[in-house]
Amino acid sequence: FHWRRNHPARCERHQVFHMYGTFKKDEKGRQRDHDDFPWFMLCLFMMILALYGMVVCGSWDVAGRLDTFAIRSKNFMDVMGRAASSVGTSVHAAVQQGSMALTQGPVLLQQEMEMAEKEIRKLTEALGQIEESNGADAMAQYGHAQKVILVQAARVKIISSGLSALEYPEPLKAFVDFLSNVLSVTTPLAELIPQHEVASKSLHASMQCISAIQQEIAKLESALTWTGNATEELGSGCRCFIENASLLDNASLVPSYQELVRENAGNLTETNISALSNISVFMNSVYMTKLLQTKLLKDVKAMAPEERTALAEHAEKTRQAAMDLAQEAHSQVAGSLGEVSAHLQAVATDLDELLTSLESYSLATGLLMHHLVRDVASFYKQFVMGCLAVACVMAFLAFFYACYLEFVYENEGVARAFETDPKERRGCCWSCVRCIGYIFHFSGFYALMLLQDAVSLMLVVMTLVMGTMSLAQIGVAAGCDNAQILSDNATCTKELERLGDFVGGDLLQGRSCQQSDMLMCQSMLGDVAVVYRTMCAAVLGTIVSCCIPRRLLVVWMSAQQNIHTAEVLADIDRTKPPEYPAYSVP
Repeated sequence: FHWRRNHPARCERHQVFHMYGTFKKDEKGRQRDHDDFPWFMLCLFMMILALYGMVVCGSWDVAGRLDTFAIRSKNFMDVMGRAASSVGTSVHAAVQQGSMALTQGPVLLQQEMEMAEKEIRKLTEALGQIEESNGADAMAQYGHAQKVILVQAARVKIISSGLSALEYPEPLKAFVDFLSNVLSVTTPLAELIPQHEVASKSLHASMQCISAIQQEIAKLESALTWTGNATEELGSGCRCFIENASLLDNASLVPSYQELVRENAGNLTETNISALSNISVFMNSVYMTKLLQTKLLKDVKAMAPEERTALAEHAEKTRQAAMDLAQEAHSQVAGSLGEVSAHLQAVATDLDELLTSLESYSLATGLLMHHLVRDVASFYKQFVMGCLAVACVMAFLAFFYACYLEFVYENEGVARAFETDPKERRGCCWSCVRCIGYIFHFSGFYALMLLQDAVSLMLVVMTLVMGTMSLAQIGVAAGCDNAQILSDNATCTKELERLGDFVGGDLLQGRSCQQSDMLMCQSMLGDVAVVYRTMCAAVLGTIVSCCIPRRLLVVWMSAQQNIHTAEVLADIDRTKPPEYPAYSVP
């Protein structure tokens, strides 16, 4: 009681530390220093290394896919850009030819069929007069009529092909769908980097141009649907006349008549409908003159009666088909096909202009997408790798500082309290631990805490960036799921060959899409689970990194508390009250 009254502060200090339960059994003896290895900090450090190792692998995989995507998207857009102008020219030429067939065809068909009906009647009359006295004149009339019908069948075939040009151009729609899929796949990446305003504007301008083209295609499809219904019977009549005239030609002409016609007069079917003249004018042409001079007829006198009967039947069927076609052409001439033709030509002109502008848009967009996606991949890779490197270095420093607190700082503090020498720890590792501890000890423990918190905030930002990239990649993969042409080699090669046939050129230059390195979605349709695993590892790594400064604070407080405890015990040992000898009562 006397000692407590004379040393109240020390006794109170002793009681305070005793309340926290920090006294260990060996603190009551002379071994006052009890070192605990920071296993928890080591576990946190190893967890960070493992998690961020997964993040590094996933991020490297994403960056590699984006690089491949950039190269292939440029190659694909280059091919589409070269094809855009050719597609516009082909569509404009087809619509122009169809419009001319729509306006001039019925008039020409009406004239052709009226003349064909007359010529078939002459042929039938001459066929019956060949055996009579004026057989030579009848044979000449028969041969002239037969050759005129042969020419008229070829001219009707030209008009029919012009009408068939008004069918809906499926390759055009497929071409626009290709570009729309490419841009819809790439547009999410354009929003990631703000400084790429030019690429973003180019993509949006291309999308607007494609939207305008799709609107014009809808107008064209509507007009072609109407004209298709209007000219269906006309085309059917043309095919019926051509079929019957062909049977008549086979019955009355020599077997090799087609080769003889091409050799002596030329190939009339290669003529465009715009070059077709009136039938009365054509009868005085060089082609008709050469055809009339060519020997094509069979010897009618040598024919069997059955052959003559079949010939007469074919002639009658051809005459009936000519009459039906003339009547249908007359009804179409009285209709409003002229207005529809003008509308079709206007739509085709607008479509050609839009596709020409789309050519420059496609080439520019392909180049900009190449730089854009590669910049996104480079930024993503450098940013993530930099953040992870800083996080790992700070976790490494925090672990070393925890070792410094446990084995150096606390050891020296306890030895100083008991006025003894601290334990000597030698080696490169302990030198590094001592240097790192001294640096942060003199710069301030709370500065290290704030730095660790800053790193945690940086990791939160990194996680958000990775989340944005993950969503963009998932969006690109979802867009690629709906665009099989961008990922399947067989489909891509088949469709582009079909488009090349439509424009009259080889877009792939004899190679496949895979050989041309154009399957831009092939690299983006990998294992999407890698994206989720990388994102989960990044989130867990951020949480673990946030735990490091809190655990470091616990280690620091524990070291301070143990040093204070040692000071109290040392004071108790030095100020222990003297022991008085026991007196015996006499």
